[in-house]
Amino acid sequence: VLRKLIIISRQRGHSISRRRMSKTNFVEVRTFLHLFRSFDRMWAFFILAFQAMVIIAWSPSGSLSAIFEPTVFRDVMTIFITAAFLNFLQATLEIVLNWKAWRSLVCSQMIRHVLKFVVAIGWLIILPVTYTSSIQNPTGLIKFFSNWIGNFQSQSIYNVAVALYMLPNIFSALFFIFLPIRRKLERSNAHIVRFLLWWTQPKLYVARGMYEDTCSLLKYTTFWILLLICKLAFSYYVEISPLVGPTKTIMFLGRGRYIWHEFFPYLQHNLGVVFTIWAPVVMVYFMDTQIWYAIFSTVCGGVNGAFSRLGEIRTLGMLRSRFEAIPKAFGKNLVPTHRGEPKRHEQDDRTSLMEKKFSYIWNAFISSLREEDLISNRFVVAVSVSFLLTCF
Repeated sequence: VLRKLIIISRQRGHSISRRRMSKTNFVEVRTFLHLFRSFDRMWAFFILAFQAMVIIAWSPSGSLSAIFEPTVFRDVMTIFITAAFLNFLQATLEIVLNWKAWRSLVCSQMIRHVLKFVVAIGWLIILPVTYTSSIQNPTGLIKFFSNWIGNFQSQSIYNVAVALYMLPNIFSALFFIFLPIRRKLERSNAHIVRFLLWWTQPKLYVARGMYEDTCSLLKYTTFWILLLICKLAFSYYVEISPLVGPTKTIMFLGRGRYIWHEFFPYLQHNLGVVFTIWAPVVMVYFMDTQIWYAIFSTVCGGVNGAFSRLGEIRTLGMLRSRFEAIPKAFGKNLVPTHRGEPKRHEQDDRTSLMEKKFSYIWNAFISSLREEDLISNRFVVAVSVSFLLTCF
């Protein structure tokens, strides 16, 4: 009977192994696009900062003060069009990469993804169209879009569109700074508050309204602001700005005839050479943040450890001296004091009383550890206060 059961189980195993089984509990589509989807705000910030720095460095003066020039400032404002495209890419990836999980989503989550996708498409159309109204003497496709706007041939309509586009981010920054308001809103059950939070983030039940204190948040924010300032300054003055001059020279040179094979033989302005020069710089620009983080975390960690007096007790002699001061610190911080200035003999009596109280509490603590079988009898004898005081 046992042999028949083994044969039947093997036959069933072979028949099951021949059929192809799909992954039923795996709903996300795993691609390298998750690097952008999971860290979309970081990628968007670096891309927009890189675009702004290239535009400023490409200006005739090449200095940071060129951003106050009208033409350069108008070109820098195109970063919002890039931000709209990145937002559209994020909304698209939210739908595509979670397509297999849509059957498990509730109706409100589906509506949220679809509305975000529609709003992203709307801003992707509105911002380029309104930007074309600020360009003088437009031609080609830009002229076609400018005719849509009619008589609004000024940059004011684009500024209004940018202000409306940035309004949710401004509110998010204010709520990030003023934590009590954010904590109160997240704990609120008002319909308008629930709708706004539903649009910005999924509804949370665990750790709802629980955040760090304001001091810790300010220190964390200051750390990253200083890190990003140093990173962007290094990228602008060392990586981007020195490369703009040679790039202009290469682009305005005539196409030469090369002996070796050309990968891009029909590109104008030597764009293949420009791409070859800028590719390592762009890669270093996106990767050197971890180097700056290592530097800043080391410096800030060392300073914080020095002020926190970490590693102060390094020898047994220092340990003995610190242990002798424990009864005094115990009496100063944990035992209430009487009013008035005590006399000298009263101070001596109080010191001996503090030592007795400390020894009583310490021995009770050691006894509780022994009752819970966390330490051995030998360790109890070694760390008892009477034994330590006589030895030290």
